[in-house]
Amino acid sequence: LDGNASFATESAAPFALAGDTAGDYRAWALGAGAHTVTGTPYSAAGATGTAGATSTITFTLVIAPSGTG
Repeated sequence: LDGNASFATESAAPFALAGDTAGDYRAWALGAGAHTVTGTPYSAAGATGTAGATSTITFTLVIAPSGTG
């Protein structure tokens, strides 16, 4: 996330940026603005083994002013 290569490593579904405990997603806050998420699959758990093709998405988080919905 946003250039931090070690932001999160997930080895089992469900895959979650902030992690999870038995499928219960952990809460986290992401600030408004542009963000980039890059993911790389690996052939073994813990980001080990052979790396697959990397995918990247960029998005902009807009937070509506209070009282607008």
